[in-house]
Amino acid sequence: MAQPYFSAEDYSRFLIREFLKKNGFEKAYEAFMEEDTRPKVTMTKNELTKLLGIESLMKRNAKSKAFNTMLDIVCDHLVESKDASPAVAAKKAPSKVSK
Repeated sequence: MAQPYFSAEDYSRFLIREFLKKNGFEKAYEAFMEEDTRPKVTMTKNELTKLLGIESLMKRNAKSKAFNTMLDIVCDHLVESKDASPAVAAKKAPSKVSK
């Protein structure tokens, strides 16, 4: 069976919908669904996990229950990766010097 094609925008829309629903932002969720005129795509959380390659992050979170949504898990991972990467640290904006 051929894997359906999803764009990065489809992933983002899924993450936003999940974030809004799980955090109880019902009015925002309803507005998002109403205003989002792009074709609706259906994917499962498991499919998205595999497509993004974040299976290990999801398993780790399942044990710790630190985060409620996939968006939180991904953002936490990005922050951790940034903090652990000397190349990223070197590209930080210089601090402002007070005069």
